[in-house]
Amino acid sequence: VHFEKARPGIDGLAQLLSRDYCAETINDFKFVNREQDLGDTGLRQAKMGYNPVHMAEKFNLKPCRT
Repeated sequence: VHFEKARPGIDGLAQLLSRDYCAETINDFKFVNREQDLGDTGLRQAKMGYNPVHMAEKFNLKPCRT
């Protein structure tokens, strides 16, 4: 899931859209990738509210110069 947008001020709307989208379109998958929270506290809090099974460790890669 790369992005989601819901009308501000309607509590629970984003969660409802996410739940219904997953139930209708990706029901053959066991996990959903919620993407990065980019260090934003609000996004991190929202992401953690989904009780993630796994959080991938972030790495920065640089080309090897020989």
